[in-house]
Amino acid sequence: MFAFIIAMSVSFASYASSNPTGERLLTECLTAVKFIDGKPHTVDTDSSYSIGWCVGFLQGIESSNTGDNDCKYSIPSDVTMYQKTLVVLKFLEANPNKLYLPAVSLVENAFSESFPCKSKTS
Repeated sequence: MFAFIIAMSVSFASYASSNPTGERLLTECLTAVKFIDGKPHTVDTDSSYSIGWCVGFLQGIESSNTGDNDCKYSIPSDVTMYQKTLVVLKFLEANPNKLYLPAVSLVENAFSESFPCKSKTS
């Protein structure tokens, strides 16, 4: 029985870390935005992790948007990572009641509100 409990705990921890919520996204990206704003800072190990996690997470979601017929958002090429991070943070801070939701869907909602797909006209 003890082995089962340990196995379930490890399984749940793995699931939770691979499916972050808006709360974690907010925490990591608030830390990251302090260091990608162009101002000089001292970066410690925890801050480095937050920067990499936030930027990597946003880039991964952005790259999953194919831009084809199932376009979710259309981010102009001149929008910086700093600006994308601010868009996500603004969305999260405006919707604290949604922080329990999966971070992926919250980023997609933030991007689609700020960078809607352009309608195709013939």
